[in-house]
Order: sequence, then C-alpha cells, then structure tokens
Amino acid sequence: MRYGEKIADQWSWTDEQIKAFEGSPEQQALLAEIAAVNEHFKAANPGYEIYVHGTVRSLDEQLAKWNKNDSVGAGAEEILAAYTASFGEDGLQPDKIDAKKLAAWLRGFRPSKRANLAAPGLTLHGRAHAIDFQVMKNGQIYAGANSNQVESVWRAEGWDEKLKASMDAASPSFSGPLTNPDEPWHYDYTPPAAATSASN
Repeated sequence: MRYGEKIADQWSWTDEQIKAFEGSPEQQALLAEIAAVNEHFKAANPGYEIYVHGTVRSLDEQLAKWNKNDSVGAGAEEILAAYTASFGEDGLQPDKIDAKKLAAWLRGFRPSKRANLAAPGLTLHGRAHAIDFQVMKNGQIYAGANSNQVESVWRAEGWDEKLKASMDAASPSFSGPLTNPDEPWHYDYTPPAAATSASN
C-alpha cells in the first residue's frame, strides 16, 4: 500500500523473467563479482570461504519463508491488536470495514519492530539485486543468514567486518550490508550498465 503505483518497478520477477536471467550477461556479471569476493575472502581468511545461494528467490519461495517466519507472526499479532483498538471488534467484520479508512490507517501504522525479512514480492532477492553471503568452514555453513547469529557469531567473531573488507576490495557493484533489519550477510547489487544493456 505504501508503494502505490511504484510497486511495479519493485515487484519480483515472474518465472519467465527468472528463466530469461539464467545464463544472461547480467547473471554472468553477478557471478563474476561473487567469485571475486570469494577469492579475496578465502585469501584473507584461510580455511573459510563464501557460500551464496545463487538462484533468484521466486515469489512462491518468498511466500513460503514469510508464512513460516516467527517475526511475521509477532508483527501480525501487533497489527491486529492495534487495529482492534482503533476500530473495535466490529471493525473485523467484512461488511463493517471502511476500505479508505483502513488503507489510511495501514499506511500510517508503524510496528514496534519490523519483520526480519521483506514482504513477499518486494525483496530485491526477487530481482537478483540482493545476495546473502554466508561463511563456510569445512563444507558447512559457519555464519549463516540467521538473525540468531548476528551478535553471537557475525559480530562476536568479526565476520561482518571481514565480509565487508572483501566487498570493498573486490566488488564495485555491491553495497551494504543491510541495517534495517540488521543483516550483516545481506548486500544489495546494482548491475553494471554494460551487463544490463546487453541483457535487454
């Protein structure tokens, strides 16, 4: 609702668009930068390497993750409680809902804490414009894309700074990490102009 007409420019790719991306110059440019980051990271941190789930996150996958996420459930409970406080129990009855008032209320509502993932359809992972970088050791994920590890692993052991150092040294197209929500593994990707034009 907050995106309005701009949502079309943000919405996740369709299955057809995802297939068209596979093997394209844009994908090759992305994979080359991921490889460069990994090479720098391995040299700087012997015994460790980067793992990236290299596919675009489809809308179906986003919905599945959303529906299983505890922070989404907590956020939904907060929205429902605030809505009921504003509109009363009758406000939950479909024939009692004023769509314009509800839309204005939803646009103005700010939760006390955000869900720790983007709403389905609106994540940059759905357009190959965001990548989660995880740290591997001996073929196993050591520092993963896991909010429970932000302080205990990523910050306590300095993996956030080590990953950022490799990003700064080896990649011109990644920016980050994401700070709201706090995800030291998440970097946004802006495709190089040459790769983008070649794929169009």
